[in-house]
Amino acid sequence: MRIAVGTFSQESNTFSPVPTDMPTFQRYGYFVGDEFEVRGQGTRSAMSSFVEVADERGGVEILPLARARAGANGRVTKEAFDEVTGAFVDQLRSIRAQGEVDAVYLDLHGAMAA
Repeated sequence: MRIAVGTFSQESNTFSPVPTDMPTFQRYGYFVGDEFEVRGQGTRSAMSSFVEVADERGGVEILPLARARAGANGRVTKEAFDEVTGAFVDQLRSIRAQGEVDAVYLDLHGAMAA
C-alpha cells in the first residue's frame, strides 16, 4: 500500500496584525519531498502516530509530500498558503507519475486561518 503524507500546521490568531508568511514557515520548518523526513517513534505528533501504526501494520510505503509548520501568529498569507498547497499538489503529481497512490494522509491543524 502506498500512502502519500503531509503536514500543514499553524495556530492563527486573527487578532494579530503579524501575518504568517513563507519566511515564517521556513524558520519553523518547511520541507518538500525527500527533504521531509517522515518519522514515527515518539515524536508525539499526529504524523508520528500515523507512521507508527503504518509500520506496525507492515506493507505500507510512506511517500512524503511536504511539511510546513509555524507557530502562533496572524493569518497565513495568500502567497504562503498557495505555495504550501501547491507543493502538496506538485509532489502528489510527481509521486503518481511513478505509480498509483492508495491514500493520502494529511496532518492539518484545525486552527489555521488564511
